[in-house]
Amino acid sequence: MQFASSACSGSLSYQKTIKGNVSLKGFKCIAQKLGTVDQKVAQLTVDNRTGGTLYITLKGSTNYYFSAVNQGKTTFKDILPGKYEIGIRSSGCGGTLTYNKKLEGKASLGPFFCSKN
Repeated sequence: MQFASSACSGSLSYQKTIKGNVSLKGFKCIAQKLGTVDQKVAQLTVDNRTGGTLYITLKGSTNYYFSAVNQGKTTFKDILPGKYEIGIRSSGCGGTLTYNKKLEGKASLGPFFCSKN
């Protein structure tokens, strides 16, 4: 007998001779976030004051691509902790800023402004 759930991935197999009613006891579906239940995550807050959209790229063991459309602070969550090269560019001004930063827990960058020449 095989049992599969749309809420879980994979299947559970039992071999049993069926006589009368059968119940499956002890079957649990455990949701795991980012690979393990206890996985810690980081978050990054940016403060967009450029007048345009901020585009944020994190390059590391996992790559992330974010955008901050709204002016003010935006927080991006569920980032795996680690060392990242962070690239920031804005549609409101030219150029890209690059940072190398270790993300663990809560981290903040900014505020970002467009300079007037």
